[in-house]
Amino acid sequence: AVLCNINYSFFTSIRAVGILLILTAFVTSKIVLRPLNDLVEALQSMDRQEGPVAMPITTETEIGVLTESFNEMSKRIHVAKEELRSKITELEAAIRETQARLIHTAKMASLGQLVAGVAHELNNPIGFVYSNMATLRDYVEKLHDAIRAAESGPQALAKKKEEIDYDFIVADLPKLISSSEEGARRMRDIVVK
Repeated sequence: AVLCNINYSFFTSIRAVGILLILTAFVTSKIVLRPLNDLVEALQSMDRQEGPVAMPITTETEIGVLTESFNEMSKRIHVAKEELRSKITELEAAIRETQARLIHTAKMASLGQLVAGVAHELNNPIGFVYSNMATLRDYVEKLHDAIRAAESGPQALAKKKEEIDYDFIVADLPKLISSSEEGARRMRDIVVK
């Protein structure tokens, strides 16, 4: 009977200790693990929420300090996200402005090349016409001298014709005018294109 009493007391003590351990584990999970699980859930929800995540501080223990630190970190992360969004918006605007400037610069460079090409194309016929004009002016002055000499008499005219090489001027003048007209025509064609 004593042995049965000892067995009964032993198993009753074991059951009491087991129930006490289960109650301790349950209380520990409610007091210690529940706030930690809440922190983990709040941490996972930070990506889904727009604003900072704030957890209520329910205790003054290390878990309360951890919760307070979490709340501060959440605020700082939210502020950093907002600053990052602002910087991204500024950067996108700067990129669009830079692209617009690059396009404008490329257009100006193309326009400069076009103008340089046109100027080069025009320079040749202009130079040709310009050099012909100097020769035409010289011919006209010589012909005026011949007309003035004709007013003095036929002998002065004959002498002047020989002096100014009248026959060459008369033969060269139509060629000079024709080549000047051709240069002017080339300039007109370049401008019209």
